[in-house]
Amino acid sequence: MRGEFVDVGGVRLYYYAAGTRGGGDPIVLVHGFGTSSLLWRGFIPLLPSGRRIVAADLLGYGRSDRPFNSALSAGAHADRLRGLLAELRIDRACFIGHDLGATVAHRFSRAWPALVSQLCLVDPPTDRHWAASASVSPGAAAMFGGPLSAFARGRIRARMISGFINREAGARSCARYLKPFADAAGGVVLARHARALRLENFSAAAAVGDSSGAVPTAIVCGALNSLSPAHRGRALAASLPGATFHQIPGTGHFAPEEAPTRLSEFLKSLLAG
Repeated sequence: MRGEFVDVGGVRLYYYAAGTRGGGDPIVLVHGFGTSSLLWRGFIPLLPSGRRIVAADLLGYGRSDRPFNSALSAGAHADRLRGLLAELRIDRACFIGHDLGATVAHRFSRAWPALVSQLCLVDPPTDRHWAASASVSPGAAAMFGGPLSAFARGRIRARMISGFINREAGARSCARYLKPFADAAGGVVLARHARALRLENFSAAAAVGDSSGAVPTAIVCGALNSLSPAHRGRALAASLPGATFHQIPGTGHFAPEEAPTRLSEFLKSLLAG
């Protein structure tokens, strides 16, 4: 994969590009809370050949800018994603979002349905986000714009690891994902992300926009997902016109890492229509 920065609305977003053009609509990958575009590292090689692939770091994650004065709602992330795709001259794509990224992709599809050919929501939050409850005691400093407390950061890390079936592999992945938040400035950013999650409405009804032409949608959940339980994903699918629900046995919350082959099979079925 190759990566570069793109200026979008006064901030820099980093994205990785892979694949080739000409074999169908591009595929846009959107990671969730606490991770980055590296979430997709084992998934990208399994995607259909001939497709342009874009895996972006949301603002405040990975190598993208730190968001000290920028909104961090799912809608704001979707707006910046729209700006990124405009800079990349992508006018229609298949979107795959995980965790918070699923909410961002869903918001995008409701705001700009003509730009979305297919939508795949992986382990989506459907009510309160798991990290919002993990950071319910952020510490006094975080309440006034300071960094998240060490206790709250530890709770977030522990909850993330609990989302993996293989806890040792999960601990290694989480150490990599959370490294940008380890210093004081990173702690401030993590606190802002956590506050944004506590304010977010994750219900399907919160995604306002044009719903007259439903985008073909697949919802995929790990059967052993303790952070966003599969039965809630099934209920979400039932609330979206024409959506299908798929469950991956023996998989937790981080399906792109734990079951990339099975996830790619679901995506190929969605692309085949």
